[in-house]
Amino acid sequence: MSTITLLKPMMSFSILDIFLFIGISQGVFLSISLQFIKNKNRTANKTLSIIVLLATLMLSGVVFRKYFPENLSWRMNSILDNIIFLFGPFLYIYVRQLVFEKQKLSRFKKTHYLPSLIHFIYFVWTLFYSTDEFEEMYRSGIVKILFFIIELAGLLSFIFYTIKLFDLQKRYKKIRKNQISYNQDIEKFLHFIVITLMIFIILWSFSFLNWQLENKANPLINYYSIWITISLFVYIIGYYNFREPEIFRVSITSIDKKKITKPRLNSEEIQSLKTKLDHIICTEQIFLQSNINLNKLAKKIDTTPNNISWFLNKIHQQTFYEFINTLRIEAFIEKVQQGEHHKNTLIALAIDVGFNSKSTFYNAFKLVMKDSPSNYIKKLEDKTEINN
Repeated sequence: MSTITLLKPMMSFSILDIFLFIGISQGVFLSISLQFIKNKNRTANKTLSIIVLLATLMLSGVVFRKYFPENLSWRMNSILDNIIFLFGPFLYIYVRQLVFEKQKLSRFKKTHYLPSLIHFIYFVWTLFYSTDEFEEMYRSGIVKILFFIIELAGLLSFIFYTIKLFDLQKRYKKIRKNQISYNQDIEKFLHFIVITLMIFIILWSFSFLNWQLENKANPLINYYSIWITISLFVYIIGYYNFREPEIFRVSITSIDKKKITKPRLNSEEIQSLKTKLDHIICTEQIFLQSNINLNKLAKKIDTTPNNISWFLNKIHQQTFYEFINTLRIEAFIEKVQQGEHHKNTLIALAIDVGFNSKSTFYNAFKLVMKDSPSNYIKKLEDKTEINN
């Protein structure tokens, strides 16, 4: 980490500096622009603006540190190192706000920013020493131990929040099936974030071990090159928000609340809900709407999302995702039996019955019919030929 910054850098201006300066400009643009996107992700965008700003500050430190006097250069880098303790918490908050409904984060704020506070206290402590005094402590080994502890703490913090994001991804995928009848690109986005962070952890671990064993930084994989890449990775996340302005959030209450042993609905309420559900399925064929979700269905039959979710899980032994897509598959098979697959493609028929993507259709079909659509149709046609 800051061990590199104690050495006086060469005064030069490279092509890399120009590239990074462009990155800084993009960061400023992103941080401001995200504030003006008018969509349901406004709260998450505010948090993302902070993350982009932190990434921009990190890039700025890498570009401009060489142009500062030595006594200011290493101090500036020392305070910028604090970003590694802020990046994880803010990224975690951002993802929670992006995919889940209203969140209470006060408890989170009180505990997860403690490492950043401790590092800031360390920075204040360094202000009481001159550059010469600090270099002398570095040679004596005292500061080396501090640098080791700080970077190890930063790496562990990075690992900790990557694990939490991985857990958040799994929780979202599980809950989504109870509330949404279609897949969102956000799942691929979350997977991309987690995988990328894992790669950064591997590279950072290599850099950290290389410095501890060889006492020198690798020219390609080192603390600064990794954080330059992480900063650019944050920009990718920022631009994703322009492409996906509207994301349907799921309610996290179903995994936060304790399981209720007492039945949620009595027999009369169950029968009433069944009647309403059967009616809206038969008359409106609501499953044909590609954007139908648990909240919309609840409003249409004048009940709560939790009631429908409980009813489907306990009575039908299905998630909302499975229930709606089973109806769609049945409608698709009916079209095939009428010979419509000879006039239209399978994907066209799938879209007609409410699916919004090829992958969702194929996954749902295999889940319900235990076979692929094309193979099922072939078996169906072979059976028809035999009967004729």
